[in-house]
Amino acid sequence: EVDADGNGTIDFPEFLT
Repeated sequence: EVDADGNGTIDFPEFLT
């Protein structure tokens, strides 16, 4: 699974995007 920056970890502020 990927997050906002593609690193697989949801960090601030990735959860905003």
